[in-house]
Amino acid sequence: MDAPSPRSAKRAAYLRFVVALHAVDEHWANVFSDSDIFDMHYAKLFTRLWVTQGKPISRSEAYNWMTELSSQTAMKYVNRALSAGFLAEVENPDDRRSKLLVMTPTLSARVEALFDLALAEFRGAL
Repeated sequence: MDAPSPRSAKRAAYLRFVVALHAVDEHWANVFSDSDIFDMHYAKLFTRLWVTQGKPISRSEAYNWMTELSSQTAMKYVNRALSAGFLAEVENPDDRRSKLLVMTPTLSARVEALFDLALAEFRGAL
């Protein structure tokens, strides 16, 4: 039997990737199933916050991370995440008049659970 062509092998790898990507999307929906936090803008915000390793960020920085949204819509997303208990406001040591945003332990645990599931899916796809 002939070996698969490079093109068919590449397509098979792409298909495995797509299946894993869809599974990760499903995991996101399951991890956040008790809230209305489903779309990619939250994923972008939450994963970037996780990368900061707990470093507080300004609201404007959070809004800037959601580049596809207007500032007004990004503000609504941040406020919804605050209301849901996924973000918290802390004092800004440089300016007592303003607050900074941090991930809550609840959000951190959910994001890391999602990372564990995603890593398993992508390792299986390789």
